[in-house]
Amino acid sequence: MAQFLDSPKAATTDALRLLPSQKVLLIAGPAGSGKTTMGARIASVDGWTHISEDSVWNELPREPHTARSEEEKAVVQQRTLGYIQSGLRKGNSVVLEFIVYDNPPQPIIFYRDELEELKVPVHIKVLHPSLQEILARQEFRAGVHDREIPLAIRKANAEHQLFCLSSDLIQPDWVVDSSGLSVEEVYARHFAPIVNRTGTNG
Repeated sequence: MAQFLDSPKAATTDALRLLPSQKVLLIAGPAGSGKTTMGARIASVDGWTHISEDSVWNELPREPHTARSEEEKAVVQQRTLGYIQSGLRKGNSVVLEFIVYDNPPQPIIFYRDELEELKVPVHIKVLHPSLQEILARQEFRAGVHDREIPLAIRKANAEHQLFCLSSDLIQPDWVVDSSGLSVEEVYARHFAPIVNRTGTNG
């Protein structure tokens, strides 16, 4: 489960003083791609905090399964940025995971640019398993959210989210094809080098 910090309503502009080891890791991907599982795995490492953008969306007083407005998205992203800063001020590194449903991938660009403006080292990974694996994972986890949405709609949503990851703005070295791999295999190959790395430039 994502850890919640103090509840800032929006990002602040106060200067951040980071330890050399501190960084933010952004994990994007479709629903069912393993973002939350990987975020929790990373947060099991000492000095890391996991934030889920979906949990911030759940803070808003809104009807479930309705389209997300641009106004709501702006509120959620500013609030999420505030959570990130709160985690950094406590001396932790932060892993943030979120769904990309725009092409160009606005959330990736927003969080990257805002954090770089704050002089925070940022790493980006995009989980991109196959459509078949995403749907299989959704069936396996069988959460209430998944059971309420017909398979045809979940399939269409996954196809759209995968399409959004085809943007030219997404760099090839960000992309992680996790198809057929266990959580530990994906972590060891693609995330452990970032999580365990020390220093702001290395």
